[in-house]
Amino acid sequence: MPTNLTSVHFFIFDDLSFKITMTIVTVNIVAFVGTISIFGIASNVINILVFSEQGFSETTNISYTALACSDLLTLMSTLCLSIFWNPLFLNSGLPLVFTQIQMAFAALPNACFSSITGLVTAFTSFERCLCVVWPLKVKSILTSTVTVIVIISFYLVMLLTMISVYSTFTLGWRPEPRTNRTLLGVIFVQNTEIISNISYLLHSVIQLLAFCAVSVCTVTLVVCLRLKTAWRTQQAEAQNAAKKATKRQDKAIKMVIFIAAAYVVGQLPTVVSFAVTVPYPSFGPLGKYRNFFIVYWSFSVLFGVLKSSVNLLVYYVMSSKFRQTCNQMLSLLLSSRIANYNE
Repeated sequence: MPTNLTSVHFFIFDDLSFKITMTIVTVNIVAFVGTISIFGIASNVINILVFSEQGFSETTNISYTALACSDLLTLMSTLCLSIFWNPLFLNSGLPLVFTQIQMAFAALPNACFSSITGLVTAFTSFERCLCVVWPLKVKSILTSTVTVIVIISFYLVMLLTMISVYSTFTLGWRPEPRTNRTLLGVIFVQNTEIISNISYLLHSVIQLLAFCAVSVCTVTLVVCLRLKTAWRTQQAEAQNAAKKATKRQDKAIKMVIFIAAAYVVGQLPTVVSFAVTVPYPSFGPLGKYRNFFIVYWSFSVLFGVLKSSVNLLVYYVMSSKFRQTCNQMLSLLLSSRIANYNE
């Protein structure tokens, strides 16, 4: 019996219906992502304020502040995404090509800032690995100046890639034959496909490398932490000061492990999407199973939003210094509000 290999697809069942797709995407993007983004934006603002209050004499504070800034920008883009996908906005009758507008103002910035988050997380994990492997040399290698230069370079490189993509199109009025209306959308210029493909490939490679780097550093930190714990139990007669210093280091390592683990879990759906869409282009935004892809994409965005919103809880639970500063700032805010109310 002859077979036609070209008819073999990645999935053995039909694509989802448009109604089911829009229902799932609306729940994920509008309800969950929108709500969590608001909480995440507030929590990352608190992170930035707390680390700014503590100062930047320690390189970890610089890295955590940069991570909070990238998470804040990522969550602002996902909040815009939830607004664009809201049925009230879609059915508002505004003269817009919604898919193109959300791409320009939400999807592209989200991809850019997510890549920055991955690079900063990878750098933070690598920095903590160096603290474990070379504790006496790391401060002379990764100084505050070096940390600032590296993080600024992350931001600049990714922003330049996004600017190159924005240079391939402009917003303008274009006729829509199906509705016989003139709508505000994206007008592409020359070399759009080449630049877009290069940018997509660059973002994919960066996110994959960041994911692998964070995973390797996390495993290394877990192994080193266990080895140090075993060694410390054999050195029970050590001085109390040395024990306290070791405990502080262990807490710092555990905090980085939790942050890195949250990034790995939150980024895993995106990495799987990259790995699947290359050999199976039918599972893509323009492929045969585009509705499945959109649903899967909505879950990827949801995981990413959760990842960008949990750091405040990690810092507050695992860092006594962060918790103390946060409580002091909250007390000052409440006392000033009470004083203004009494006046």
